[in-house]
Amino acid sequence: MKRFLFVFAFVLFVISSINAQTTENLFAAGNLNGWTMFVDDPDVDPATIFKLENGILRVEGRPFGFVRTNKTYDNYVLIVQWRWVAAPSNSGIFIYMQDELILWPNMIECQLAAGRAGDLMSAGGARFSNSPVVDERVRPIQKKYDSSEKPAGEWNTAVITSMNGNVSVVINGVLQNEGIDSLHKSGYIGLQSEGGPIEFRNVTLTTIP
Repeated sequence: MKRFLFVFAFVLFVISSINAQTTENLFAAGNLNGWTMFVDDPDVDPATIFKLENGILRVEGRPFGFVRTNKTYDNYVLIVQWRWVAAPSNSGIFIYMQDELILWPNMIECQLAAGRAGDLMSAGGARFSNSPVVDERVRPIQKKYDSSEKPAGEWNTAVITSMNGNVSVVINGVLQNEGIDSLHKSGYIGLQSEGGPIEFRNVTLTTIP
C-alpha cells in the first residue's frame, strides 16, 4: 500500500510539473505592442527597421539596435527560427537583458553572425563563470563545432535553454554551446539589428517550472 501511495504521489508530481509548463508565442499578437524597439540613431524611426507581418519579423540590419520583450523571463526553452534575406550577415538573440536602452546593454547574446551561430557573447558587465575575460565589453565563449547553419534563404532553428543561469544553445539540432552560472539569471529577450536584413519567425518560449 505504501509503495502504491508513493508511485501515485510521484505520478501526480510529474503531471503537475508538465501542467505547470506554459508555451507562449511571442509574436502571437500579430504586432510588436508587447515589445520595445531601439535603434542607435535618433533620426530613424525604429518601426521602419522592425516590421512584423504574417508572423514574420523582418529586421533591416541598419542602423544597429534591437527589439526586446516587455516581460522578463528566467527558466525557459526559447525557440527562434531565422533566415537571411540576401547575403548572410550578422545578428543575434539576446537573453538576460537588463533595463538599459543602449546599443550594447547588459545582456548575453547567442551569436547569429554567419559562420558563428552558437557563439555566446556577454556584454555590458554580464558574464558566465566559464567565459574568459577578453575585455570589459565583450566576453566570448566560442561554439563547440563547425558551423551547423543553413544557406541564405533557408530557415535555421536555435533552441536556447535557460535554467538557473545555465544556458545551452542548439543550432539546427547540434549542441553548439553551454554557458555556466550566469551573473544574471533572468531578463528581457531581444532580437538584434546588426548588419544585413534578417527574418525571424516561430519565436516561442516554454517556461520550466
